[in-house]
Amino acid sequence: MAALVFFNYSVVVRTVGGLWSRLDPRTAEAAKSLGASRARVWWTVTLPALAPAIAAAASLSFLFCATAFGTVLILGGQSWGTIETEIWYQTTQLLDPPRRRCRSCNWPWSRPACSSRTPPAPARSVP
Repeated sequence: MAALVFFNYSVVVRTVGGLWSRLDPRTAEAAKSLGASRARVWWTVTLPALAPAIAAAASLSFLFCATAFGTVLILGGQSWGTIETEIWYQTTQLLDPPRRRCRSCNWPWSRPACSSRTPPAPARSVP
């Protein structure tokens, strides 16, 4: 997880920072001269101007994290893993879909549903 943050941090800084360095400061100065506070200038002038770069950086970061599945799986093996590789391992190697389902429940409101155990199937009598 720390490796993904470390790698994607540079992508976000270069994408957002490139646009931020080219923003015209006169728009923010005009807002300040009209009485806007620094926070208001940030929320109404600077942040909307940076929105395309933030969206592009978020899309790239998501893409890089999604494609890192194979890298973590190959280089990490069974000793290192992420949630994605653990779900894959539980499903394909241990053939345990209920545990996979529980591992994928990472939202707080879905945890009570994941903690319930599936009852075992009734035994069949063979004639």
